[in-house]
Amino acid sequence: IAEDMAVPKGEHVFKQGELADALLFIARGRVQISKDNQQLAALGVGEVLGELSLFGGGHKRSAAARAESEVLVVRIPARPFRKLLPAYKTGGIDWSPMLLLLTIYIVRTLIVQLFGPILF
Repeated sequence: IAEDMAVPKGEHVFKQGELADALLFIARGRVQISKDNQQLAALGVGEVLGELSLFGGGHKRSAAARAESEVLVVRIPARPFRKLLPAYKTGGIDWSPMLLLLTIYIVRTLIVQLFGPILF
């Protein structure tokens, strides 16, 4: 369900106020995070954006993300991901939150293995 998304330098990965519909892993480049035109952070390879979108609820993006360089992100759309979660309930235990954390860990580890150590 993951898809690559290339973002040219200076373009938005997403804008503040847009529907939060996917989890994003930075595979290449750097992303500037800002809220109300105020810079908050700069993120790089292996870092995650939009993890709350996987929990549903129609959240809006609380900040904007703009490419500082040419950026490649691995995008995991929330809706298809959430359709997988009901299969992970056994013995009355909902494994969904654990699966989410495990997915984030696995994808982050794969990105580091493919693209080298995380640079902050």
